[in-house]
Amino acid sequence: MISKSPILKIFEKILYSIDDKLRRDFIEIHHLQLGQFLPQNFCQKLLRLSATRITEKIAYYYPNSGLILDDKEVIKTRDQSVIIIYLFEGRHNLLRGFPFFANGLAMIRDFAQKSEKTVASLIDAPLLQDRFYSDQENAFY
Repeated sequence: MISKSPILKIFEKILYSIDDKLRRDFIEIHHLQLGQFLPQNFCQKLLRLSATRITEKIAYYYPNSGLILDDKEVIKTRDQSVIIIYLFEGRHNLLRGFPFFANGLAMIRDFAQKSEKTVASLIDAPLLQDRFYSDQENAFY
């Protein structure tokens, strides 16, 4: 059994806290009659909800770290570490009836320097109940 780093445990806790809400919203949408704009509106709502909740929790757990959300800097770093949030929306998958969307988190140390390195990352697919991890000590799993 591979032990997870403390950073991965916090990332997992953050993403797990929003999974139930995302699953419930998706199931509600699934039972509605799909129109042309319903998946797009759902994806936009999903992105806003995910981004807001993840950003609040990251700021709580890592108040001195910078924050980048979908390639836009939200909070400037104070300690040379940055957390990147990437939301894989899955709009095209929803149109085809596949429940594939995901949230990704990564922590990078020594940001904006030549020695920057990814310390830990986690991708969570809430509807599939799959998580993919990597950290600098244990590679990926």
